[in-house]
Order: sequence, then structure tokens, then C-alpha cells
Amino acid sequence: MKSYDNSGHKHKFSKELNSDFKRNLSSFLKLKVLFGGVTVSIGLIFTIMGLVFTLIFGSFINFNDLKFSKEDPIVPAQLQKMEPTNTWVNDRQVISYYYKYNVNGRNYESKSNTSGFVDTANFYVQYLEEDPQISRIQGSSIGRMSPWVLLITLIFSVIGILMLIIGLIKRSLYVKVLTYGKVALGKFKRMIATGSKVNENIVYKFYFDYVAEDGKVYEAIGETHLIHKLQDEELEPLVYNPSNPNEAVMIDSLPDAVRKKFQQEINLIQINKNNLNNTTNFID
Repeated sequence: MKSYDNSGHKHKFSKELNSDFKRNLSSFLKLKVLFGGVTVSIGLIFTIMGLVFTLIFGSFINFNDLKFSKEDPIVPAQLQKMEPTNTWVNDRQVISYYYKYNVNGRNYESKSNTSGFVDTANFYVQYLEEDPQISRIQGSSIGRMSPWVLLITLIFSVIGILMLIIGLIKRSLYVKVLTYGKVALGKFKRMIATGSKVNENIVYKFYFDYVAEDGKVYEAIGETHLIHKLQDEELEPLVYNPSNPNEAVMIDSLPDAVRKKFQQEINLIQINKNNLNNTTNFID
């Protein structure tokens, strides 16, 4: 009768590891494992895209726009010139307006940007009472884009960084199990589609049963969009933590370099498994 142990099973990796054995993994292999996961990849893309867009849009933003309120004073201004920019907002080209204005007998020159309608015949600008040289066309902005645009790009970056951290923590624990763990063979049980895709291919979560050295049956999980990698063998190789067999990772759900590193150990396990089956058949 199969003894299945899933007590407290959360598929999370603890700090308990088999210290009696340590497998030598190259730095290159560790990096491939760390950055080979879907969560890490998506997190890295979001982080890079967010930072790139932040840098690009940041050059079009003037943070003095945040200082303005509806109560700031307004004065008539004299339009000097208009220049179209290469920036578009909501399919409308942003125009730079250069103008002069006078506050308390002192003349100022400035410019403002907007993609909206400006009544040049009735031209007014809004300025900061505490610093009259800072001004803008009422309802427009000093920069080509509103500072609030950065909020959207920063949200992308924050989401990406969080996914990156979560993914790297999980993958770093994979590295520890690969370093200290033992190889076993798992029997496919079921697969479930996740909400992620890689190159338009659905990422699946695979579940396998395996027998640890304590004679009990545990569950190992692997995720991949290359479903053939976890369905091409009757028994799929995995590595588990002997100190806590609930912690296991499927070898073929990781980069191919991991399989090459573990191939000799896998072959030995498979040979022992075949010999045991042959002995059992002979006795029967």
C-alpha cells in the first residue's frame, strides 16, 4: 500500500538541507537556474521596460508642474512663437509656446507645452506667486508630458522588481536543493495549466509522485511551457531535499544544462531501478 506523506506540504523550500553531501555546481549553471524561470524572466522584462520608459519620459517632464494649483495667479501674456515637437499625446502633437509676461513691473520669458487647444488671441499664463519666473499656460504643462506619466512607468518597474525578487528567492532555493539534494525518479500524476505563456505556449505545472529514502511517497512539482520535456520518459528525474523530502524540483523543468550535469547520476538511478525490477521479477 502506498504511503503518501504530504503533511505540511506547501511546495516551499526551507533552510533544512542535507549537509553530508555537497554537489559542485558551476557559477554558470547556477546563473542559468536563477534566471531560467518564467517569473524571473517576466519580472526582468517589466523592470527593464519600466526603467527605460522612465528615463525616456523623464526627459520630457518638468516637476515644477506639480507645484501649480487652481488658485495660482493668472496674467495676460504676449505669444512670441510656436514650435511643434516630436512628442505626441493621445494622437495629438505637443506644441511648445514661447511667451513674455509681466508680474509686478518685471518682465519674464518662458515656454509651455500642450497638445490641447490654445486661444492665442486671448493668451493668459499662470505663474507661481512665490516664484513668478515659473509659469505655464493655464491647463497645460511646462514639460512635454505630465509628471503623473512617471507613475505608470514606475508601477511597471515596481511590479517587475517584486516579481524578480520573488522569482530569484524561489530559484535560489532550487540551487540549494540541486547542490545538496538527492536524485530520484518521479511518476507523472497530473498537469495543470497556469495563467502564464512563453512564446505563445502555455506554461503548465506538472505533478509527480516519488519515493524518498525514508520509503514514503512525496510530491514533486515542475513548471514548463515545453511539455514534452516532462512527458518523454516513463519516470522523470528529480532532485529532493533528504532533510525535507516535500522540497523537490523536476530536473527537466530546469535549463538543459542541469540535465547534462546530473545525467550520470540519473543513469545510475535508472540502472538501479531496472536491476531492482529484474530481481523482483526473477523472485516472482
